[in-house]
Amino acid sequence: MPSAKINNITVFLLTLLLFSCGKNNRSSSVTEQENSTSKKDYIAFLISTDTLPLVAKINAITLEDSILAKRKDSISRAMHYFFQAKLNYWDSDFQNASILLDSMKVGHQSGDLYFLKKWASLEQQTRGSNVVDAAVMKKIQELLQKAENASSRITYLFYDLTAKSFYQNKNEKAAAIYVDKYYHAHPYKEHPVVKRRYYDMIFLLASRLDDYEKMAKYNKLAKQLALESNDNLALARTYDNEAQIYARMGFYDESLKMSRAFVSILEKNNDIHDVAYNNLAKSFINIGQLDSAVYYYKKAIALNKKNMSDKPRYLLYKGLSEAYVLQGDYRKAYETLDMASQLEVKTIKEIEAANIAEIEEKYEAEKKDRNILTLKSKNQHNEDIIRQQKYMLLSGLALAAGLLALIYNVYQQKSLKQKNKLLHSDNSRLKLEHKLLQTQLNPHFVFNSIANLQGLIATGDSTESVRYLSSFSQLLRDILEQSRMDFIDLNEEIISLENYIHLQQMRYPNLFGYRIDIDEQLDTEEVFIPPMLLQPFVENAIEHGFRNIAYKGELIIRVELEENGLIITIDDNGSGLTQQKTPSQKKKSLAQDILRERLQLLYRLNNQQAHFELIEKKAFGKQGISIKINLPIIKNI
Repeated sequence: MPSAKINNITVFLLTLLLFSCGKNNRSSSVTEQENSTSKKDYIAFLISTDTLPLVAKINAITLEDSILAKRKDSISRAMHYFFQAKLNYWDSDFQNASILLDSMKVGHQSGDLYFLKKWASLEQQTRGSNVVDAAVMKKIQELLQKAENASSRITYLFYDLTAKSFYQNKNEKAAAIYVDKYYHAHPYKEHPVVKRRYYDMIFLLASRLDDYEKMAKYNKLAKQLALESNDNLALARTYDNEAQIYARMGFYDESLKMSRAFVSILEKNNDIHDVAYNNLAKSFINIGQLDSAVYYYKKAIALNKKNMSDKPRYLLYKGLSEAYVLQGDYRKAYETLDMASQLEVKTIKEIEAANIAEIEEKYEAEKKDRNILTLKSKNQHNEDIIRQQKYMLLSGLALAAGLLALIYNVYQQKSLKQKNKLLHSDNSRLKLEHKLLQTQLNPHFVFNSIANLQGLIATGDSTESVRYLSSFSQLLRDILEQSRMDFIDLNEEIISLENYIHLQQMRYPNLFGYRIDIDEQLDTEEVFIPPMLLQPFVENAIEHGFRNIAYKGELIIRVELEENGLIITIDDNGSGLTQQKTPSQKKKSLAQDILRERLQLLYRLNNQQAHFELIEKKAFGKQGISIKINLPIIKNI
């Protein structure tokens, strides 16, 4: 029987079993049916889906969630949010998955729903990381202990998460302990799908420890189960495992054959990943087909950048560098190895930093400073080894290449000088952004906002208090997130600005009105500007222009697309500038100087210019100030 048909039958039987938990009396009222639904054991249903392949598991949860969405009881709503979060997670929409988990109401902190929500949140935090930092590891172990004490049915998921975290931090011994705990605690440990996953995990640990006998044993068991269940993706993983075993035994032709079969199945199922291309490239190197090796290493790197841009794998660059060396292309080999070395040093630092932080937390009371110094020394030692290896490679290339090495040395010096200039420019930009962040987030505004929130809470107006707190927290989150980026799309800037203006309107009721006009020809999601660019000007208009006037202020923001660039105008009818400069005006002047420096720095690298001008409308017989900002159009970041 084909696997797709088996999966569909399994989904149907699971759904039928779940719905048979209610009463069979057809004459029951709607209220009785909903009460019966709320008593269904959704945790048991979720655990049972571990026996399904991923596609069938997604289908089963989607079907159940379509029914839950119509229910109003608290348990059904909570599981609806959880199922939606998992579906978004499997669809790589991690941001929306996190929002849905936050919306999940779980009640007391000792039930299965509570542990399920916490596990899903921690799973997202460890997703794809090279290293799990000490704070997250501590949280995982604390929740694992609580789940064990509460005898939660979700405990086995925390064993699995702990095992993966130790594996990512290169602690294979601890990972092996929790892999066994995961398997023996799983309610369906005798099911072929659960068994096969356990065998795959044991294989990975054995591979890390170079235990070839154990690798072969557990891969054979996994392959037998994959063949029995007719699961092509599971069978593909065993091909990849066999390729690794053959390569380590020196049977390179057989290794290449298995790697090709593995990649072919993944591509047909649209489930390809960078590790698969990397392993295939290694197989081509082993048989001397260097052009093919370079081709698949590049495909692996491209896929890694697309799916894990914030978590590059340094081993991909090391493999590509090795292929270039064997081809005799020493220049590309050095450039690629240099990139790999930088990423490897960063990864080692992250691992050692996580270990150091863990020891500091565990032994702080006992003042185990020598252990911490030992780890730091090990970290420095690893950096020295990597640096020495790089220099040894350069020396070998110099001896092999002769005159080419001398010419390349001149090229390297020029490259290093250029890098130093760029590093100096980056340092200047970071210092400037730090000063800008300090001027943007006015401490007085924060304190006044908190005081205003306290006043709202005191009046008992919970709706307004929640709305105020939501806008205030969103504004702080936007400022902190966007301060790390050079450019964001115009739509994000407008959303953050409106959030800030709404907060000010709640803070100063009826003080002013506002309007934002955007050119109809302008696609705000395709045009990029520096983050938090408009907020300082709007803040000056509200705090210094509208605070001391006897009439209602009016703030107008216009965004226009012209031939030479983007024109943003901020116009107010406030009190304007005074003749004598007060401390607040000096502060505004300082903020404007910083903004000018920031615009010059951000656009200078692209040989572009951006500027703004402040116009006192008093000269035209009007009230207020007009700010005109001219920006080059940037559509690709």
